[in-house]
Amino acid sequence: MKKFTRISLAAMLAASITAGCNSDYVPAENDSSNVAVYNFYLSEDDSVLVNLDTVFFSIDLANARIFNADSMPYGTPVTKLVPVIQFYEQLSKATLTVRRDNGTDTVFDYTGTDSVDFTHPVILSLVSASGTTTRDYTINVNVHKVKSDSLVWNINERMELPSVFDRPTSSRTSADGTTMYSLSYAGGKYGMAVQENAPSGSWKTYSVTLPSGADVTTFNALDGKLYIVAADKLYCSSDAGLSWTDTGRSWSYIYGVYDNQIIGVTADNSSTERYPGESATAAIPVDMPVKGTSQALQFNFPIAGSTLLIFTGGQDASNQYSNSSWAYDGNSWEKLSKTPLPLSMRDMTMVPFYTFSTNSVFVVTEESVLMVFGGRNNAGMNSTVYISNDFGITWKEAGELMQLPSYFPVMHSAQAYVFNTTYTDATVPAGLTVFNNTPRISPAALMELPLSRATSPVESWECPYIYVYGGSTITGVYQKTIWRGTINRLKFKPII
Repeated sequence: MKKFTRISLAAMLAASITAGCNSDYVPAENDSSNVAVYNFYLSEDDSVLVNLDTVFFSIDLANARIFNADSMPYGTPVTKLVPVIQFYEQLSKATLTVRRDNGTDTVFDYTGTDSVDFTHPVILSLVSASGTTTRDYTINVNVHKVKSDSLVWNINERMELPSVFDRPTSSRTSADGTTMYSLSYAGGKYGMAVQENAPSGSWKTYSVTLPSGADVTTFNALDGKLYIVAADKLYCSSDAGLSWTDTGRSWSYIYGVYDNQIIGVTADNSSTERYPGESATAAIPVDMPVKGTSQALQFNFPIAGSTLLIFTGGQDASNQYSNSSWAYDGNSWEKLSKTPLPLSMRDMTMVPFYTFSTNSVFVVTEESVLMVFGGRNNAGMNSTVYISNDFGITWKEAGELMQLPSYFPVMHSAQAYVFNTTYTDATVPAGLTVFNNTPRISPAALMELPLSRATSPVESWECPYIYVYGGSTITGVYQKTIWRGTINRLKFKPII
């Protein structure tokens, strides 16, 4: 993908000699211009890749390297590519050496018409016209080793979701900033697991006693306090679940957090209220779910002009399942979906994430989306991932590369949150205990960095991961696990 970078005055003058150069030129100190390369690209060949000749190559004269920092798509054949190389001066010799692992190198004179096998590094050897100056360049044609737009769930990176029970029958995990609270249930008893500095912090577990009739599906956390509905009453805990106080509110369900208050359904299913503080009641439309919804997420919706709370799916007061997203703007509830999901479900998992698309000239577009997966109804379970790029107004089936792998269990009632992971060239985390929770570097911030990508490679970068907590299969088997997944492209080193 062609990009503009800051280059030196010498490079600018070199670029003015020949129009159409598509390579970074980074001059070395005390280099000999008569054996310098100032442009490199691959000849057009649609049978290899559409717009192959626009693939951008950087030229690092300081280290004698030529490479495409933005790798070509997975599976691109590179055994017969015709390189086009331009030099400053006339040369007495220019050869290309294809080095193979078995030691059978191939050496031939560069003519601009021969095809080259770039499955291994290729050495470009130059000799000046006078024969007094020589230089060897290493040429790397990089191709992604994985499908870059795949959403990958590494089965080896699962970890156990802590609980005081060996085999809990249900749980719900709620995030309060970077503190995670996971309430589990088994045999009439309850347990709490708490993790500070998620997702890398350690967990502590302990038994708790909840009010009679406590509904684990309503468990939520906000500002260091925990909330749950039990027997149509809203309870609050200020000591991480060890003791609970009746708030005086009669609720049947909790949707989530809106504007530093929790918001839930009144016991008669007629309206919603907010707590603590003013109740700010709002009528519930007749077909709006009053239980079994996805996690509720807050967004600044451009058209609405205010913060919206959004959830998807669920079950209404007449026990009908929903296939729509609903939104609350602080005053009233409205059905958002004009193109709803193709099936009506409850207990779906919803999470904000990204998708990517690449056009014919390798321009990659990143798009923020809502993802939903899992869930159940009377007919069975949902195994398909759906996405919406307009906050739930329009839903569609995600592409094949975004679907869950066969080894990922089809579940309902799982919760998902997004945390960032710090990556380096040398470190590919194997588990879930070494990650830092630091912000992603925005594209705008990256563009402000001063050095060319050819001379100052990125040493670390942020990768967002989806973490999925708990969930149950169609047979009611609870999954005492945390899965994490991300799109391959997000793990690739950013290009500056």
